[in-house]
Amino acid sequence: MNKQTETLALEDDREDADSDQKSKLNRYSIVAAFLGLLGALNLFLISFYVLAVYLLLSRIDPMGQLFFQVYLSTALAISSAVALIYGSIIILKSRMRKGGLINLLSGTLVPVPTYFYFGVISEPRLLGWLGIQGYFLLIPAIMSGAISILLARYK
Repeated sequence: MNKQTETLALEDDREDADSDQKSKLNRYSIVAAFLGLLGALNLFLISFYVLAVYLLLSRIDPMGQLFFQVYLSTALAISSAVALIYGSIIILKSRMRKGGLINLLSGTLVPVPTYFYFGVISEPRLLGWLGIQGYFLLIPAIMSGAISILLARYK
């Protein structure tokens, strides 16, 4: 009778530990999804800022080469932001690896080169006033993917 009580107590402890681990994973997945949504918001704001500034500048001096680049980068940034939203939804549905990979890729492949181009290379530098701090706007999306991929390993 005493051994039976001990085994039941051990099983209860294991179940409590499993439920604690699942609640921690759920909290971290909510944080990762929130970071993905924050990264999507940052991308929307950066792309609309670049587009709005270009439209204001085009009235003064039409720049044909920059015209195509701005519209292409805006379309790519918005598609990347939509992918971040989709990845965050997948993370909330407990498919951490797939959602994390989507967020990691959509947070690095398009936004980092786009910010680098409009912050450093292009003339006029539409994002040049942000300097190195502008890269911090891209970090939430990357962190969302990294956290989700790490959570998938511990799941």
